[in-house]
Amino acid sequence: MPMSEVLAYMREGLSPSTRQILAMLDFYARKDHELPSADAPLTPEEEDELTPIVSALTIAAVQSEQTRDSTLAATLERVRRRPSIFDQGELPASVQWELAGQLQRKDEAPGTYAMDIWGTSQTRAPYVFGPPTEENLSAAAERALRQVQARRAVGRSPHPAHRELAGRLALIFAGSGRPIARRRKEFVRRERRGVFLRSREGGPFHEFLALTLPPLQRFLQERNLAPVTSDSLVRFAQGARKTSNEA
Repeated sequence: MPMSEVLAYMREGLSPSTRQILAMLDFYARKDHELPSADAPLTPEEEDELTPIVSALTIAAVQSEQTRDSTLAATLERVRRRPSIFDQGELPASVQWELAGQLQRKDEAPGTYAMDIWGTSQTRAPYVFGPPTEENLSAAAERALRQVQARRAVGRSPHPAHRELAGRLALIFAGSGRPIARRRKEFVRRERRGVFLRSREGGPFHEFLALTLPPLQRFLQERNLAPVTSDSLVRFAQGARKTSNEA
């Protein structure tokens, strides 16, 4: 699935809970706005606040698909040789992701203008973006190809999306001023053998994840891919915030 379609999938999946998510992030309190009615269209400000969440879920979806590196390398080689195939808009999101991370217009750091690869008319960015030149696209494909070939023997983490998704969502959640804390919550559960007191992790960040993860989880389930887990995301998010604070 091309990146633009994954973006649209995640944005649509968040629609039912968008304003609940923004309220949890204290968006309306920070802006001194009243909570709009449920049927009112999103304002540009609301869209801007939602965009990083949509992007985080999209990136996690792409990482989760784990296109085989041999297939990825072969497709990048095709782009390197014939960059015009990018204009057909049919490159898989995993290939677009690799290209976006290596694209350079001039001498800036690779990936600075990633939206040149996967931005759409509905994407908002702090810079003007547009289709890359064939020369820059071919060079990005060559750099991405070298990177893919270098990691082919390294192996992957148990779930490829956990660490980056946690870091992105932790940064977004930090705007609410609430801590990312692991907290055990007890609840009564009726089972076949009787009624038992059980416990599970909870807290504000868990509640934020419960609202934001459903479209990603559906995407993964439809493709028979492993789901992301809230407990792992909380653990990685705490690590990301600790590292950020120490820096």
